[in-house]
Amino acid sequence: MTNRATTGSQEALGQMLPGQAAAARAVMGVMTHGRRDSQLPQWARSLEIAAAPLAELNLRLAILTAGDVNDTPWPTMSVPLETLPSQGDLGFSQSMNRLMARAFANSQTTWFLCVDASGVFHRETLVRLVAAARAHPQSLIEARQFPREHTKQYDPVTGETPWACGACLLIPRTVYETIGGFDPVFVEQLADVDFSWRARRAGFTVRVCGGALFGHGAAQEEPADLAGQRQLLLSARYLAFKWGHEPTWRMAEERLLAGGHFVDREALPTLPNLGPWEDRDRAGIADFSQFFWFAPTRW
Repeated sequence: MTNRATTGSQEALGQMLPGQAAAARAVMGVMTHGRRDSQLPQWARSLEIAAAPLAELNLRLAILTAGDVNDTPWPTMSVPLETLPSQGDLGFSQSMNRLMARAFANSQTTWFLCVDASGVFHRETLVRLVAAARAHPQSLIEARQFPREHTKQYDPVTGETPWACGACLLIPRTVYETIGGFDPVFVEQLADVDFSWRARRAGFTVRVCGGALFGHGAAQEEPADLAGQRQLLLSARYLAFKWGHEPTWRMAEERLLAGGHFVDREALPTLPNLGPWEDRDRAGIADFSQFFWFAPTRW
């Protein structure tokens, strides 16, 4: 009797032509500040299972993270782990940028995989991400989240999508060398939307790999807590300002004031000088027509 999961892995491995594929190195960047909990052993175990077939793909995997005095020790794993000295809670963008810069400083690193330590890997996730990355070397490749996935559209055949979530996102060296890392102004929310739009503006594509599953509670509803609402609105305000969409920029400001997050407009964070509005999105990449989904939805 043939195991279905094993068959799927063999098909993905077959697509890779491992005997012909050049040696490659992927570095998984994991941000854990303030997030170490009982989920980490489960995450590590799922990674061990998903990483097992990678040697057959002529691919070496390493993990890169930043330490924190409050962190509990990492579980023992066969995947090499490097921990950078802590610089405190820098937020998603700055933390990932630090890890990404370290990863790509090694000339042998082909891909950086941005990963949330609160999720889990399906056994075929990494094999299928690498297969997609080798088939589409000019693309950001996003794992498909389950049991709740983002409602944004993606082409069921090509996987092309307007933007990719940073929970499990494969970033090729060529993208990083062209556009750099995440915009550090975004503390967390919407940094991945902006990063995806910048990649598309530079001529790259963004794809969902439907067969690469990452267990993660993808939530597109607005946060229930006041701190989360405030941060989302600040991120939306900056995103709209950066990409030249005044209605969304003004709407975010109005909601920040109406929600009591700031006493008046003068108290809002200062926005940078980014030049004329008409020069910010000449290619028409940004989509603010779908409110905070930033893309047409599938349902």
